Amino acid sequence: MTTLIMSYRTIPWPLTFMSSTASEIGEQAGKRLVQKMKASEPAVEKVVLAPELIIRGSA
Repeated sequence: MTTLIMSYRTIPWPLTFMSSTASEIGEQAGKRLVQKMKASEPAVEKVVLAPELIIRGSA
């Protein structure tokens, strides 16, 4: 079994984890919100953010 921890900020424990910046998440959310507000028929769109692998003591 694999457990993945994803965070938008640095965590204090020596765990290896995936991280995405809060500014990137907010920017993408804002773009999608503006698109939905402008469109009469909002499109469903899949957004994949490229997280960063932070390797620490648990790796």
